[in-house]
Amino acid sequence: MRVSDLNLEARELYIRPEVAKTRVGRTLVLSPFTTQALLKLLKVRPAWWRDDVPLFATENGKTLDRHQWAERLRKYCREAGVKVTAYGLRHTFAIEFLKEANDPFALQRILGHQDLAMTRRYVRYLEEDVKEIHEKASPVAKLQQLGRRASRRL
Repeated sequence: MRVSDLNLEARELYIRPEVAKTRVGRTLVLSPFTTQALLKLLKVRPAWWRDDVPLFATENGKTLDRHQWAERLRKYCREAGVKVTAYGLRHTFAIEFLKEANDPFALQRILGHQDLAMTRRYVRYLEEDVKEIHEKASPVAKLQQLGRRASRRL
């Protein structure tokens, strides 16, 4: 990713086809927190780095590959006393997104999956999550609520 792939005003990051795993470009929405963190990162980048230096780079301005990134993540997690992996972050995001937005098609687009089958395999609900969603969507529960309200009026 390059600095030019960022649109911080719109809180977006464009994933170019040549760097996307599926070779399909897409635009990701950035949270306000992430946008602020990226602004801080850009302020500390060395002035001598040109636009062709990747957004996430080594101290020398070289591309930070996934192995280097994973090693840094492991190091920072050890220091913080937590266990986090890139896959774990992606998986947790997918689960939380589905819990809140309940939109597998949007999730498919965000994750860059070519079809819903991959998204379905990627995200597995825990038993309690399925029960919680069922209770929220249950027409019987809604009818029950209507019945309680009607009986209180009588």
